[in-house]
Amino acid sequence: DNNQWKQELEGSRERCAKLVSIMGEDLDGATRDKILARLGHECAQAYSALFQKYRGDLQGFLAKVKTAWLEKAEYDEKAGILRVIGKPSPCACPLVKVGRTPADFCNCTLGWQQEAFSTVIGKPVTAEIEETVLRGGSRCSFRITVKA
Repeated sequence: DNNQWKQELEGSRERCAKLVSIMGEDLDGATRDKILARLGHECAQAYSALFQKYRGDLQGFLAKVKTAWLEKAEYDEKAGILRVIGKPSPCACPLVKVGRTPADFCNCTLGWQQEAFSTVIGKPVTAEIEETVLRGGSRCSFRITVKA
């Protein structure tokens, strides 16, 4: 039944928010952020086939994600810096409960971004948050740096 499914999803979101809050209280920031980034990396594994499909075709991948969450991307290949600017929208993560999920949870998406772009670009990358909805922004945007 659809109503029961909605209740279960809402319960899962609440538990996830509590878990992130507990992690913020009981773990040092570096450990918490490492765990959340690893969660994002694991989450990204579900999209591995998509990332592999676009391996070596960054522009093709960016065009594909523009149909979903990306508004624009700026890539300075010489500097090895890619900025991905999301569309103004609520958080895309189904585990997020607006108003309850701590902004620390955004570190999860850093792991997702790193997994996605390192696979597509074919080189290790680091990801940094520029703006996220949970941190008061109107969108989620990231700076991806390709490691030399």
